[in-house]
Amino acid sequence: MLYNSKHTIESRKSNQLNAMRYFIFLTQEGLTKTPDNADIDNLQVLGVVSGESEKLAFENLLKENDYLLNADYDEVVAMELVSEKQYFLNLKNA
Repeated sequence: MLYNSKHTIESRKSNQLNAMRYFIFLTQEGLTKTPDNADIDNLQVLGVVSGESEKLAFENLLKENDYLLNADYDEVVAMELVSEKQYFLNLKNA
């Protein structure tokens, strides 16, 4: 059997282009409280979703969280994540 390296490379490129990527969507708008009920300026997470691009992931975010369409958020930031792996850390034991 012949090994067609060009086909393999093209297949790999195609798979990489169509691979699902993970994005976290954030906003600086809105109010956030600390555990002791004090106001704090920080980012709010609107969701973590996958898509082939940030635009498609944003569409998926809105499909999964249609209430966002009626919220007063204007500016949303998308950041690509390396994976969906999560690590839980504790500030009290740092």
